Amino acid sequence: MGIGAFFNSLYAFLFGGIIGYHLYDQITLPGQPEIDFRQFSGYIDVDPNAGRSLFYYFVEAEKDPLDLPLTIWLTGGPGCSSVADSFVGIGPFTTTNNAHALKINPYAWNKVSNMLFIDTPVGSGWSYSNTSSDYQTGDFNTNKDLLTFLVKWFDKYPIFKFRDLYICGISYAGHFAPLLANSLLLFNDETKSTRFNIKGLVLGSPVLRFKLDVIAQYELYASKGMISHKMYHKILKQCNETNEDNYSNDSPEWSESCEHVMNKALMTAFNVSSVLEANKMRFDIVRNPCDGKIEDLIAGKEVTMIEGGIDMCIPNRVDFYFGMPEVQQAFHGNRTNLEYKYSGCFQKSGLNYSIADKHVDMLPILKEILEHYVPITIFSGEYDGAVPMIGTLRHVKKLAREMNFTLTKNEAWNNENKEGGRLYKFGDLLTFMSVKGANHHVPLSKPSQCLYIFENHAFFNIIYTFIFGGIIGYHLSDQIGTLPGQPNVNFRQFSGYIDVDPNAGRSLFYYFVEAENDPLSLPLTIWLTGGPGCSSVGDSFVGIGPFTTTNNARGLKRNPYAWTKVSNMLFIDSPIGSGWSYSNTNSDYQVGDVSTNADLVVFILKWFQKYPIFKFRDLYLGGTSYAGHFVPNLANTLLQRNTESKSLRFNVKGVVLGDPLLRYKLDILAEYELYASKGMIPKKLYKQILKHFNGNDEDNYYDNPTQWSEAFQQAMNKAEMIAFNVSSVVEAKKRQFDLFRTPCDGKFEDLYAGKEVTKIINEVDMCIPFRTDFYFTLPEVQKAFHGNRTNLSYQYAGCFEKSGLNYSLADKHIDMLPILKQILEQSVPITIFSGEDDGAVPMIGTLRHVKKLASDMNFNLTKNEAWNHENKEGGWLYKFGDSLTFIANLFGVTTMYFLESDLKAQPPSSHMFGEGSQSSSYHSKMPGCSSNDQQPQSSMTFDMFGLAPFNDTMFSTSPPQTSHSAYDPNQSFDLVYDLPNVFGIP
Repeated sequence: MGIGAFFNSLYAFLFGGIIGYHLYDQITLPGQPEIDFRQFSGYIDVDPNAGRSLFYYFVEAEKDPLDLPLTIWLTGGPGCSSVADSFVGIGPFTTTNNAHALKINPYAWNKVSNMLFIDTPVGSGWSYSNTSSDYQTGDFNTNKDLLTFLVKWFDKYPIFKFRDLYICGISYAGHFAPLLANSLLLFNDETKSTRFNIKGLVLGSPVLRFKLDVIAQYELYASKGMISHKMYHKILKQCNETNEDNYSNDSPEWSESCEHVMNKALMTAFNVSSVLEANKMRFDIVRNPCDGKIEDLIAGKEVTMIEGGIDMCIPNRVDFYFGMPEVQQAFHGNRTNLEYKYSGCFQKSGLNYSIADKHVDMLPILKEILEHYVPITIFSGEYDGAVPMIGTLRHVKKLAREMNFTLTKNEAWNNENKEGGRLYKFGDLLTFMSVKGANHHVPLSKPSQCLYIFENHAFFNIIYTFIFGGIIGYHLSDQIGTLPGQPNVNFRQFSGYIDVDPNAGRSLFYYFVEAENDPLSLPLTIWLTGGPGCSSVGDSFVGIGPFTTTNNARGLKRNPYAWTKVSNMLFIDSPIGSGWSYSNTNSDYQVGDVSTNADLVVFILKWFQKYPIFKFRDLYLGGTSYAGHFVPNLANTLLQRNTESKSLRFNVKGVVLGDPLLRYKLDILAEYELYASKGMIPKKLYKQILKHFNGNDEDNYYDNPTQWSEAFQQAMNKAEMIAFNVSSVVEAKKRQFDLFRTPCDGKFEDLYAGKEVTKIINEVDMCIPFRTDFYFTLPEVQKAFHGNRTNLSYQYAGCFEKSGLNYSLADKHIDMLPILKQILEQSVPITIFSGEDDGAVPMIGTLRHVKKLASDMNFNLTKNEAWNHENKEGGWLYKFGDSLTFIANLFGVTTMYFLESDLKAQPPSSHMFGEGSQSSSYHSKMPGCSSNDQQPQSSMTFDMFGLAPFNDTMFSTSPPQTSHSAYDPNQSFDLVYDLPNVFGIP
């Protein structure tokens, strides 16, 4: 491995352990109980030149870590350790009473989220710098380091890059967390690459408007009778009174008289004789700090102090635990061998944080976050004397007024049948919750209530999805239990309808298959089959999906060349009239490229609502035959939306086209050139066709529909019958998809009788599509798929069933090269492949289109060489610049070359996803379709390729049994897998 479209993920799998994780940082802690989740910790070097590094502790969610969001937790101070803080209330553990071991925290936030704790700024916890000046810091530098940390952390843990993200913090993190969230949102606005999927900001007892928070302390003391109202009013008079409407960022110049009266009030409030002692007691106005001694812990004694139902010695025990050498070693922490005793807050690190920054008003930053439609939840403890609840509530009300948010809820809230506090809801995005009985550190003093707030308010939408929609990011009501006759698998399948126009009753059917391994790490690939009118879902059972039918079509067997080995796969039946997609409005069946593309865009937007976990996943768009129109149109539209939208962005990484119809008139002419080159028609007849052809070439192609002359039509018809040695044009047309193999001649009666139906020609079973049509006709299969909800009366056919679809004849003449050019101009790689024996969209014509496109883009030919697989020649590779690849002459491979080597036990082939064999390749029936020999196609009133007039009985038997997409299963897989640059991997 190590090369191919998914090089980075595969590299991580081989060299970094489980994909998306950095296993070198995995830990087990001393005295830790047994757990079924993993922990990781270590350093991220945010400035290697300065020797500046931040320490982190990452804890997986207890269940479904690959489904649940990521929450970043920051602790304030500035100078307090977020990592140590995790052991005080919201992390998975707290210490035993003697601080020599750990016990499970029943209120850990990793019950509902993955948790990342970061020691910031340097001087907090084990974060450090080798440059002394770095300890003179402030909000700007702290935020800059956090941004660098996150970019590098996501490089270590790429599986979480596009995960739903919550940013939380307490106390002075009322600065850290909003500044970080806002920076990430601004990054989202300004970049078209990595996006941070921020779902919420959560702040506990936050410092937001420092001067007002200080005044609120004395208001609280007065309201609780801890100081007299007279003393409080004296403070207001002496201390440069400010209010919510005239707050200034300028640092206050407290007068000497102000300092004096505040100090006096503080000592009075806590009935102590020194300001230092009083400051220690502000964080809980009704409980005393722990008076335990470290000597007792060293002696192995228990140290506790229960006041008001809270053990006030938990932080002291955590400091002791973190000071133990074996703990530091297990954490990969303290790599600078600090000499002083560990302290969760304000240790002797030399940190000197900007006094001016703490005065900065944070409401404007919160306003910017709300303007990005990111919900904010703020909670405060009733007994917090450091950042009092009464002041914070006023800030929130001020913010709500500025946002024109109305108060929608003002009510008591409860948890475990106990009064939790008061809930204030402003509009849909802003929530404030008071916590009864809690101090400044709500997670320590009321851990159950704190989890409740996160889980049921800040985190509500995600939890709602988890409870009522199944696993987060999946729509379990569409999950397929098992398909009839399916072997056991370790991946999930989903299928159903997306209503693209409920008023018209227009719905597209889909089939989604998880990647076999690590579906939450690997990309999403959308596959579309051409026709127009062929089922992508049916097509998935012909070559690239996880299954193909058994020989009697009553069961399924694993496809060893399934693209699900390297990608999640989404197959969409489009346009309506294909497969089980339908409309209740007759006029919808008069359709073309524009309406098909519009429906696909609506489908994708709604599908991502059902499966939000894939919203920002790397996205590949692939298809075959007439999907040479569908796929480029869709890719170009998504890329255009990226430039116009600040919300959902499509992370399009590549376009893959198999035997694509790109320049219809020239593709027609190329058919007869191919027949002549193979000796199937006389060269004299080919020259006669050229003579009558309405002079089109690569340099003067035009989109207008062509009216072939009678002489030209006669010459083409004659050439068709001679090429395939048949007496009718109808018979010849069924043969053009594979020059040298005849179509399946099986009968449905044999399958109904339980007989096997196969037709092996040159190692290819030409009856696979035929058997697929039969399988899809079985009522139990349709029920398992949640398909055919309109109860179609006619027999299922993968292509051109009696749906009444009448696709625009004019649209097939459209030149697709300008659209491909626009895609390349957005630096999205394009890979095109063609089969040697494809007579429908011949390789020789497609290669000329690609060369014309390269010329228009000023791309130089950088590779022109044979490519091989397993010491066998696979075909020819042409590389133009870095972004355009054509893979041709897959010796004997037709457009259905996924299908051809099913009988050859060789690894999957891919210059898009795999490895493969070299059996001959053909184009197969209509673009990527499966078909039914027994089913008259009387509704087929158009000629897909326009080679001759069609009539109602032209498809009384099936077209050739392969699809328009170079289907050697192992070679197609190899196409993606073996060429790094196919999907833009350097």
